[in-house]
Amino acid sequence: MDLLQKQDDNLYSYGAETKLDGLPPNSKQIGGVDESVRIYMEDYVYTYLQQYAKSAEGKEKMAVLTGRHMQIDGMQTLIISGAIQAKGVIREADGLEFGEDTWEYIGEECEKFFRGLEIVGWAHLQPGFGAFLTAKDEKLHHAYFTEKWQVLFVFDYTEKAEAFFLANESGQGLRQAKGHFIYYDKNQEMQEYMLENRMTKPKEPPVKQRPRSGRKPSAQERMDAAQEIREVLERRTKAAAKARKERYRMLTGVSVGLCVICLCIGMALAHSFQRLQVLEAEMTQIQDDYTLLQAQQQTQTEQSAQVFLTQTEQSQNTKDEDLQETAQNVQENTQSGIWHTVEEGDNLNYISTLYYGSNSGVEKIMAANDISDPNKIYCGQELMIP
Repeated sequence: MDLLQKQDDNLYSYGAETKLDGLPPNSKQIGGVDESVRIYMEDYVYTYLQQYAKSAEGKEKMAVLTGRHMQIDGMQTLIISGAIQAKGVIREADGLEFGEDTWEYIGEECEKFFRGLEIVGWAHLQPGFGAFLTAKDEKLHHAYFTEKWQVLFVFDYTEKAEAFFLANESGQGLRQAKGHFIYYDKNQEMQEYMLENRMTKPKEPPVKQRPRSGRKPSAQERMDAAQEIREVLERRTKAAAKARKERYRMLTGVSVGLCVICLCIGMALAHSFQRLQVLEAEMTQIQDDYTLLQAQQQTQTEQSAQVFLTQTEQSQNTKDEDLQETAQNVQENTQSGIWHTVEEGDNLNYISTLYYGSNSGVEKIMAANDISDPNKIYCGQELMIP
């Protein structure tokens, strides 16, 4: 964070002071109205964050937000007019971490594109995890964004979920903002940054065709052209006739081959018919012998089954009692559920994905453990997974 320190009084500003012009005139509201803060994000910034998140191909990304903060009509107001990629982040076991190279790049880009603006927060782009706040997010925010007016923007483009988080009244944690605004402006600084850091390659201009000459062909040229056309047509006609002859020749060969095959099959069938009659007589004899043997075996089987049933009756009763006891134990274990101990970095969305494969189980876990706020779980807490 030392890379952010400047010679002026504001540790998060770059360059000279920027004139504050008040609230953006063209804006639309997203969500509700927060009583303590108004957050405005410019549309180019919002669009670029979407493109940046999609270009990650399912991986997490981070960015730093630039803009201005001010008091308007007695209310804290945040205007976000820039976004800078967090390049060179460190990937740790519990998530991403800002590195020295990251802050050096951010400082250079601020001086180049967003001179005079402040770092007003950061963005965590986490596909597949929804707009949930994690313990790692709070740790990073308290480490690098210590001003109460600095915000965190969490965005999941796969689930189309987004949310702003800012410091709560005590300043010890983060709370979710009730809503925010998207405003529209020319925003030349952000456009220049987007052009230099675009997610897709620009389209190449179409190749211009050379104009045709206005000179009319002579009579000899027209005759030569007609002769060439006739020759081309004649070659095509000969090629088509040759292709037809080749097809006819191939079909004739195939037909002769099929006739020979059919003749061989007929002779084989005639010879096989006599053998089939002999086999039929042998099968009839075998069937009679098998019926007699089956009757004898049935008698022996009935006698053996009676003895077996007598011997296994008592052991079957014992097995039934063991199965009932085992079923009762399984039912008790099923009703008791699975217990999960909350570790650092866990959140209900992660825990639901761990046990259910998605975040669809968040409400079940909250109901089973009498949790009213999904963001209020602590390390060491025992959660029952229904």
